[in-house]
Amino acid sequence: MHDNVRLLRALVNGAGISALRKLLADPDTSKKCGVERVYNRIFWLEKTLLAFERAKLKEWRDKSEAQGGHPHMRIAHDDVVISVNWESRSDRRLTPLQCSVSADIDTGYVFRIDANFDTTVDPVQAVQENYLDDQLMPTNVRQAYAQKSGHNFTVPSMHFQRPTGRYEEAALFASAESHWRVFSQRLDKAYAAQGLTQLPQDALDEIANANEHRKIINTLRNGYFSFQETDRDSRGSFNGSVVKPTYTKAAHLACLRDLLPAKRLTIVGEQEATMVRVVPHIFRDWIEEDRFEWHVMHFDKNASEPENSRRATAFKTALDVFKARACVRADTNI
Repeated sequence: MHDNVRLLRALVNGAGISALRKLLADPDTSKKCGVERVYNRIFWLEKTLLAFERAKLKEWRDKSEAQGGHPHMRIAHDDVVISVNWESRSDRRLTPLQCSVSADIDTGYVFRIDANFDTTVDPVQAVQENYLDDQLMPTNVRQAYAQKSGHNFTVPSMHFQRPTGRYEEAALFASAESHWRVFSQRLDKAYAAQGLTQLPQDALDEIANANEHRKIINTLRNGYFSFQETDRDSRGSFNGSVVKPTYTKAAHLACLRDLLPAKRLTIVGEQEATMVRVVPHIFRDWIEEDRFEWHVMHFDKNASEPENSRRATAFKTALDVFKARACVRADTNI
């Protein structure tokens, strides 16, 4: 337990993996632990802390509901971009993830932060299960339509008609293709390291199978769906898939709605097209009951710091004047 406390303190203070390996080194031999063990400890700490947070939030929610609910909660919402560390030494790239964040305005407590990435998705398995049959032939790629004249025709499915429509499909298909390409390269490299000039037949069969999968995946992504290729197609993650912002935002707000024991809710945030698409659906009941407010603000991000200070001072002065006049009219304090 002492190691876990020291590890948590080091993580909070921004320690790197090398420093964590030294921290968890064997006290007798001073031998550093493996990187995998460090990550396993980090994941265990994450699960433990998240479980503790969920328990305390549930306790707070139950207590608030027993007292009739919180009268009015004000939530600040915004998106932030977090760059995730590189996956391998051979390709030291940073993967940018867009995260939806909601925090309490009064206390600053962050209720949720959700990244647009699903770690449970295997790109190869997702493509094969949804778009390939047992003979590696395309399936679920076209939609049938009928005209009034009786003419029937088919066209490639649009994104909202496809089973993988909630993912960034260009990256998903690129990752699936890259998986088979890297598999062939590693297999060839492994036999070359053993000094074999001629690969055995079973290895040749595996490479041929991988090339066949790459060919059909490229046919799907280019021939059917016309996904635009980029220079990052060969650099996608094999351990998950990026989710479209609309689905991430909807899931984030739905979880936030179920979490808060508020009688009335106010969300404050920037102008976002994604919010316009999901807020009316997620908070439909609250809107109909007149329990929901949504304040949308526009920020001048090109303004300098002195200009921002001048505007803030002017706004505070105008607000104080407004409050003073309102108090005089209502003969009360605001």
